[in-house]
Amino acid sequence: MSRYIREIDLQLPEDEVRGLIDSFLKGNGFYRDEWQGKICWTADYGMNTGVSPLRVTEANTRLYFFDYTYENGKLHFEAWVKDGKKKEMGLTGWYLWQLKTPYANLVSSLEKELIDKLPQDSGLRLQAEDSVYLENSSRRMSKAYLLLGIVGILVMITTFFNVVNRILGLF
Repeated sequence: MSRYIREIDLQLPEDEVRGLIDSFLKGNGFYRDEWQGKICWTADYGMNTGVSPLRVTEANTRLYFFDYTYENGKLHFEAWVKDGKKKEMGLTGWYLWQLKTPYANLVSSLEKELIDKLPQDSGLRLQAEDSVYLENSSRRMSKAYLLLGIVGILVMITTFFNVVNRILGLF
């Protein structure tokens, strides 16, 4: 089991933080449901995007999960994606990146929105901004996708020239 786990020291009023997170999640297609005996937020495939499955099945419902607690000014949240019936995985890495990327971007925007609530000159803000891991991971993944695309193009060009060479070599 792997989850994206984040702790941010906000020191903001509890009702403000809970209201912001709950409205953000509801606005992005999340609803309250159960995962392995615990109530948390969940969303289906294509959460609040124009993408929806042609047919609603168990495989494309309850894919994205989010849970948080806010106590004594500290926010602790966990975000994960369902992998199969009972497994879960974090938001980084190559495996199922098509599902992870939109959710990772959503979680990253929630982090930014929460950090923006802190005063500009706050030491808490600087500490929180320095530890935004998910955004940096997305940048690394985009570089990896670019590299993979370049390698794919080089393989196609090499194959093309090999085919042309064989055709011209026969005549």
